[in-house]
Amino acid sequence: MIAQTTAIAADAPHNNPPDGADCLHITGRVVRPPEVRFGIEPGTLRTIPMLQLELQVDGQDLPIVVRQSFPFHQADGAHAAARRYKQGSIVSVDAAWACAQVIFQNVSHIQLIDECGKHHRGQAASTGEHP
Repeated sequence: MIAQTTAIAADAPHNNPPDGADCLHITGRVVRPPEVRFGIEPGTLRTIPMLQLELQVDGQDLPIVVRQSFPFHQADGAHAAARRYKQGSIVSVDAAWACAQVIFQNVSHIQLIDECGKHHRGQAASTGEHP
């Protein structure tokens, strides 16, 4: 399973970023049954269905969560898409980096940096292992 940066054609479906956008191409194995969740559409504040997959990708300890939004009132389409993917299936995903949320589950050290880029050694929040 791989992850690489790529560009997506401008005539791709509406969920894809525009041509030339910084994108990520991910191939991974579905590790949990797909789910349909609901979120808020930016701008309209309408509730929209989203297909959610958890993928195991080589080199990652934890699964990557990907979500594909569907148009307002298209929950049936989202549920149909969820039925197409099975746990254990290998899938390919194209996503814009601008839409990524990265969470590091276990960091070893966090240090305060001022506006000039200077580290404040005495004000670090740490696990206690680092000064």
